[in-house]
Amino acid sequence: MLSRASCSELLAETTATTGRSVLRGGFWYTASRVVPQLYTLAISIVAARFLGPGGMGRQSFIAFVELSLVALLSNGIFFALMR
Repeated sequence: MLSRASCSELLAETTATTGRSVLRGGFWYTASRVVPQLYTLAISIVAARFLGPGGMGRQSFIAFVELSLVALLSNGIFFALMR
């Protein structure tokens, strides 16, 4: 059995570790959300500079159509298979 002193020490260590791990986990979660957004912004700026207004508009339209079709067809096939 653990003595009362060892239990309180263990509880204090566990509490301190949990607080640190929560902060560290929150940091990594936030970083995992922010870094891809910053990467996408940087790539978009480079692409816009390289392609120009006409090329960027064409690329954006193609990406929109492609993503719309994928979303539409993926959900349609999923629901059709469920029936």
